[in-house]
Amino acid sequence: MEVLHSASTFRSTLEAARCEGRSVGLVPTMGALHAGHESLIARAAGECDLVAVTIFVNPLQFGDPTDLERYPRTLAPDLERCRALGVAVVFAPGVTEMYPDWPEPPATVVSVAAEAEGWEGEARPGHFDGVATVVAKLFSLAGRCRAYFGEKDFQQLAVVSRLARDLSFAVEVVGGPTVREADGLALSSRNTLLGPEERRAATVRRGSGDERAVCGADGLAAAGFTHWLSRAGDPHLHTHVVAANLGHGEDGRWSALDGRGLFAHARAAGALYGAALRAGIAPSAGGSWRWHDRGGWELGGADPALLAAFSGRAAEIREEAARRGGGSPGSRRIAWAATRGPKDRRSAAELSADWATRARIGGLALGRDTVERDTERLDEHRFAAELSAGPPSGVTRRDVVAAWGTAAVAGAPGREIDAAVDHWVPSAAGRGVAEPRLAPAECVPAPHLLRALGPRPVVSDGQTVWRGAAAALDGYRARWGVTGPEPLGAREHLAAFPTARLAERVEVARRVREARLELGGPALPVLAREGVALER
Repeated sequence: MEVLHSASTFRSTLEAARCEGRSVGLVPTMGALHAGHESLIARAAGECDLVAVTIFVNPLQFGDPTDLERYPRTLAPDLERCRALGVAVVFAPGVTEMYPDWPEPPATVVSVAAEAEGWEGEARPGHFDGVATVVAKLFSLAGRCRAYFGEKDFQQLAVVSRLARDLSFAVEVVGGPTVREADGLALSSRNTLLGPEERRAATVRRGSGDERAVCGADGLAAAGFTHWLSRAGDPHLHTHVVAANLGHGEDGRWSALDGRGLFAHARAAGALYGAALRAGIAPSAGGSWRWHDRGGWELGGADPALLAAFSGRAAEIREEAARRGGGSPGSRRIAWAATRGPKDRRSAAELSADWATRARIGGLALGRDTVERDTERLDEHRFAAELSAGPPSGVTRRDVVAAWGTAAVAGAPGREIDAAVDHWVPSAAGRGVAEPRLAPAECVPAPHLLRALGPRPVVSDGQTVWRGAAAALDGYRARWGVTGPEPLGAREHLAAFPTARLAERVEVARRVREARLELGGPALPVLAREGVALER
């Protein structure tokens, strides 16, 4: 397989293939290849003599620089995929190879008026001009060929087809059917940026009244707005998410999103957000997390005077509520609305500098405390408490995700938490509000397992080790009828054990000891004479 970075070499290579009588199949991509791309490559290989894949993240079609920066770039694995699929040529140019004056945009831009209007073209002004411009360049370089595009981006396919026809390119545009993931989501390179809760929460309505059902949606059209401060000018990092009410169902129809699913998953999404914040804040702030008596985690070790000095908004609400003569939730709500002033519009850098100045003037310390870090284990008591607060009809997978995110003391990325929960409650077919229910006890380990192995790891890595040792211990207890603590210190007690039981006990003790060591906990002694009750 040839990997080319020069536009002129790419052009001459394909021209040489045509001179030899071979037909060319072109698959333009922006990389981060998935099974949808593979289906296009496979079709091109079946219909053409030579397959050429282009990998280029086109900056012209991104209106938001942050979006361009976050777009996944996975060239090395992409090349391996292409090689395994029998691709003959990969063209992976740099930005200046395609746009020599970059970062100045090209003076010549291709625009396809009718097909680019409405839908995504309206939501992303200039996007399809960028698409049309880069595709026109690729068609010009590739010459006579068949070009394969996925039907998932149907408006893009219409733009490209009209472009080839209007500009008389010697290119036959071929559309390939949408390929979906196991959960029904249309495959996209951007799926790596889509959170698991978003995918499970997004459903659209089907039917009406008591017969109303839900259908999985391809995703959510939403915007997130991150705010750095409260209305009193204090640090208060939080994010507002606004979701479009219309969704594209997996059955191909557009209809209203099912709000029940969004509200049902809101608690889980909030817990994942909090866990991600804790994971990001603790390494830079120092200290450890502790559970607040009003609910939620707070950073321990911080100077109380510092916290009070930067909690002006809460103080405003309390004072206004007291002035109005009440401390009920209703009076606090009225006080919140009555004191709700405009927000400061300065940048995060300006706000941070101002907060540091305020702290220095007030003689408050912003330094880090040397406090032992929280372990990467769940707070199992908190996890059980969160689940027990659920409805008597049982808990859903989203309830387990919410409890896991809340019980992850030191926090973790949302994807890691979701992957860890998969070991205990695998992703079910149900979406939105349709997730099946199960008893909370099915998700909470038995006390003897927690005493032997310690709390479960927060993230997916380690779940297999923990569960394997737990299964070995439970298997031993079931085979030998152990229902309670088994004292191991008395020699006369051990003498009564059959040889097979003693041998299995030693093996189980070894598994438990190795699991604790691998998971970062203290090892339990193995020998009975050391008086360790592993079967408790």
